[in-house]
Amino acid sequence: MPPQRTPAWQRALLRLVGEYDTLDPAECWLWPGALYSNGYGHIGGYRDDKRCDLLVHVVMFEAFVGAVPPGMDLHHTCHGPPCVGGAACLHRRCANFYHLQLATRSENLRHGVNVGGDRRPGKYRPKARAAR
Repeated sequence: MPPQRTPAWQRALLRLVGEYDTLDPAECWLWPGALYSNGYGHIGGYRDDKRCDLLVHVVMFEAFVGAVPPGMDLHHTCHGPPCVGGAACLHRRCANFYHLQLATRSENLRHGVNVGGDRRPGKYRPKARAAR
């Protein structure tokens, strides 16, 4: 029998509780742990019995709200002006599942650009015009 694993959402919640006195639903819960270079928090976990890194905001949403359907993203409703977007965006570190809602990829990207998100060409915007 394989060893019992503590689910990633439990470890994430314990890490957040250790960081904050209270987890106020109205406030952003900024992830104090590891970050990807794009600014999103991650935690080690398992997907299909394989060890991998998981996005913290997705782990929290799936644990407390429900699964993210294929083809859908999670939109941070706390993301807005004056945030400039990109890897420095603190909203990318927010793990508060009350601040997340399902959105299509195009809706999520459109919202990010509308509030000052990354407009550079790249993986998600291959046809964007490079700055001159």
